[in-house]
Amino acid sequence: MTYAQALSYIHSLLKFGIKPGLQRIEALLDRLGRPDRRLAVLHVAGTNGKGSTCAMLASILQAAGYKTGLFISPYVVNFRERMQINGQYIPPGELTRRTERLQKLAEELEKEDLGPTEFEFITALALEWFADAGCQAVVLETGLGGRLDSTNVVEKPLVSVITSISLDHTAILGDTIEEIAMEKSGIIKPGCPVVVSPGLRADAFGAIRRTAAEQNCSLYQPKPAREATSLGLEGSRFTAGGLRRIQPDGTETDVNDGAGQAYTVCLAGAHQVSNALTAIEAVRLCGLPVSQQAIETGLSAARFPARLELLRKQPPVVLDGAHNPEGAAALAVAMAGEAGKITAVMGMMADKDYPTALSVLAPLCRSIVTLRVRDNPRSLSAAALAAAARPYCSDVTAASSYRQALLLAREKAAGGPVLICGSFYLAGALRQKALDFFAETQK
Repeated sequence: MTYAQALSYIHSLLKFGIKPGLQRIEALLDRLGRPDRRLAVLHVAGTNGKGSTCAMLASILQAAGYKTGLFISPYVVNFRERMQINGQYIPPGELTRRTERLQKLAEELEKEDLGPTEFEFITALALEWFADAGCQAVVLETGLGGRLDSTNVVEKPLVSVITSISLDHTAILGDTIEEIAMEKSGIIKPGCPVVVSPGLRADAFGAIRRTAAEQNCSLYQPKPAREATSLGLEGSRFTAGGLRRIQPDGTETDVNDGAGQAYTVCLAGAHQVSNALTAIEAVRLCGLPVSQQAIETGLSAARFPARLELLRKQPPVVLDGAHNPEGAAALAVAMAGEAGKITAVMGMMADKDYPTALSVLAPLCRSIVTLRVRDNPRSLSAAALAAAARPYCSDVTAASSYRQALLLAREKAAGGPVLICGSFYLAGALRQKALDFFAETQK
């Protein structure tokens, strides 16, 4: 089996679609000897912010000297991004060898009507790789929801982390914030500490609080930062504001340990301060010894593609994968200082709430170039997206190709900021093309 054949086989499992439930992943892990039980896991769920929070957690643990596995989704450019140890993607040969072996097991399970989906297959592959490599800590991001997500095979995480929650994947997770929060809170396991985002909505917090109490878990919520100074697209400096602790019996106390401590995070946007506060407290509560210096170093070193990523300073080219209204709102806040100057290149999925996302982002733009994400049946057409954007921006053009979109953006921006946004799929398709294009045109 070649690397290309391995990827082809993994992607072929998409034919099984999304099937919430743990029976298939449990069956596959049983045949692998339960590698998940050899791992110390920090488990992270949420609608937005979970990927960035995972990146910060992994960076801090690595700075503390732990061999750290990181499992994330979706990937932006390279499929191997999804599985990393100490910041290094799984090698192609390693992925190929493990895929070939797991394929045989998966085909056996298919005969029992337990054939794994794509996400279940790569979850099992990653867990086995982490265990075989001797990872001392693993940061595990859920794929969808929590309760029935394949990552929820983890029986006793060091800490369960839930970031912000908003309406997304409603056909599977529920139509209300409370219902979605209940699904996400399925990662809470008996007796394990739970950390939630400081900006969590009251209805989401209430649902998670009930689950934590039922599972005899203490619930921790960082207070908002006492001070936060934006460094623009270079990140933020902030001061921790302390912690709220709710015990299973409902007793609430303020914990001021760490309050007043100053930090720098290099992921841009005010929302990343909330993610950083969440990551800091999760590390402190996970039970692994981590020094204050490691927290500061790891936080400032954390990077994550397509999260307000500054691809180029002159002209400014920013890449962001925000794809739902909450993500769009965070992006709009971060880019508000450039309102009226932005040329946006946008591509969105038809099954997302793109009208609301556009209503937030498009008014900030001087001009918008829309395009369809190629080879993605879920992508909205360039013409349909342009029509939806025109009520908010007078200069909207539908492009027929990636290169035409970049040419139009450069022409319209005239040295001003270019924002590529609307979907992680678009971010993945355009990231390297944009880097090459703007480097080439500046020669």
